[in-house]
Parts: sequence; structure tokens; C-alpha cells
Amino acid sequence: MTIRVLVVDDQALVRAGFEMILEAEPDLVVAGEARDGQEAVVQAGTTFEEFFTDARLNPQASLITGVVCGVRVEHVDDPLMQKIRYLDKLVDELASGRAMDKILRA
Repeated sequence: MTIRVLVVDDQALVRAGFEMILEAEPDLVVAGEARDGQEAVVQAGTTFEEFFTDARLNPQASLITGVVCGVRVEHVDDPLMQKIRYLDKLVDELASGRAMDKILRA
């Protein structure tokens, strides 16, 4: 399964770095980039809530654990926010050089 990713950050150098990291993963494809959330939502052609509600995560995503943005991802109660935090943690782990199969405990 190929996962399409829209890279969002306010700094072009950071976006370029994330794109290099993500493109090294065989099951990820960088679909585009944006400077902020508003631009990302426009590029995706949806609202923020619709985007994350419709996002299909890897079935192993619930095995992602740890802290991101000061919150333990496995303790988030709201399903939409938990999905967002899983994605945050996934990107954080990929950026630190961990392999996808290690993050998803495959």
C-alpha cells in the first residue's frame, strides 16, 4: 500500500529535508508541500476535519507509542485527535531515522 504525504512546514529547508526522508521509504510518496495548515487544506481540497476523518492509517498505527507535542499518543481519548497524534509521532520517528517497520512494530 502506498501512502501519499503532503509535507507541511513554514520553512522550505525543513520541507525539503522531510521530503528527502519520506522519499527514502518505499511505501511513501510525497504528493506535495505547503507552508501552513491552511495552504495544505486548500491543496488537499478538503477541510482539516474531513481530511483527518477520512485518512486511512496503517492497521498497525495503534501500536505507535510515545510522546509527541507533550502528550502520550496512546492516551489520547478523542479519535480524531488520536489519529492526528499518531501521524505526528510517525513523522517525528521517521525524521529521527527510525525505519517504518520499527515504528509500526511490524
